[in-house]
Amino acid sequence: MVADVNNIVIENGYFNSHYGEKILEMLEKIAEDQDNVFRITDHVYHKLDCNLQYNDRLKIEDNELDDELHYPVFDEDVEICLIEDHLEAIQSLMEMRISTKHKIFIDSESFKDYGQTAPLHGEKVALLQFFDPALSKVFLVRVHKSNRGQLQEIRETIRQISEKRKFVAFGNEPQFGVEVKNIQRNIEVGKVKQPERLKTAAKEIGVEIYKTETMSDWCRETLRRDQVLYAAMDAYVLFLLYQQRKLAENSRNIGTDKKE
Repeated sequence: MVADVNNIVIENGYFNSHYGEKILEMLEKIAEDQDNVFRITDHVYHKLDCNLQYNDRLKIEDNELDDELHYPVFDEDVEICLIEDHLEAIQSLMEMRISTKHKIFIDSESFKDYGQTAPLHGEKVALLQFFDPALSKVFLVRVHKSNRGQLQEIRETIRQISEKRKFVAFGNEPQFGVEVKNIQRNIEVGKVKQPERLKTAAKEIGVEIYKTETMSDWCRETLRRDQVLYAAMDAYVLFLLYQQRKLAENSRNIGTDKKE
């Protein structure tokens, strides 16, 4: 069944997102059925999810897409700093090399192979995202035009920051080149455990995030407004998720102490 759906969605034609969402809803329902031997792996679900969103937009030129996203937190509370040059990136990132208890929340976007121009450095990573609650800033560092040496300079800067600050991510994020605290959990789906999805984790704390830009061109000359907001929110929501889970853990610990 997975192979059939995979062939229909990924290999054939275009799917309107409405019908794509219905297919994914049916797959999720089947996967949650404890008595059903069928299960969908996180890898296959992610491929379906991404391709449905991307295929729905393939009919439209990237520069013709209307801006749809709006996150009020970026109107006033949090500043988004979009950085195109690697020297500017190093200078801006060094703002985070301060002594503070606040952690830095990170994410990344990658080159997707859909007829896009590959990053100059030869790796997949195209964008590095950082949210620093101490500065109330999101740094979006475009690295697709950096050569291998320049990318390593950026990573060295990140390493220097890690001497004073800790990084939190949803997944391992090896492209940053530093140790991170991975807050992605394994959840039960049917009879097996699978890594949770960020959209699902965010929804559990009452935050709606939109993954419509997952498969967009992160190497394009100028990022669209929706791409910028999407990337910024993926880093910012990790901060909210971390805070909520930390509060919940503290509450459980207090309850345990009282019982003892």
